[in-house]
Amino acid sequence: MRGSRLPSGGVNVLQEVRAKRQEAVDKGVELLDLSIGEPKGPALRSASEAAAAAVKSRDEAMHCYQYNDSPGVPGFARRFVEHHVPRSLDGE
Repeated sequence: MRGSRLPSGGVNVLQEVRAKRQEAVDKGVELLDLSIGEPKGPALRSASEAAAAAVKSRDEAMHCYQYNDSPGVPGFARRFVEHHVPRSLDGE
């Protein structure tokens, strides 16, 4: 099994935010929930059927990455690596 890259004993920031939210709710604070990705209740039938059709599709294009010819963000890859890798990309 692969080891985690996260520091041991670290705090999961998402769980920390969830706990703070629950503390506020427990105190009677009315919050506006702007979260995404965790809908309340089951998915709409139309969404479930569309997802099932996509998964079952025999069309090869449905099962590969979709390239849209977007130029992306100039310099993003270099800045990302420089931030996360403790060495220069210029061969130094």
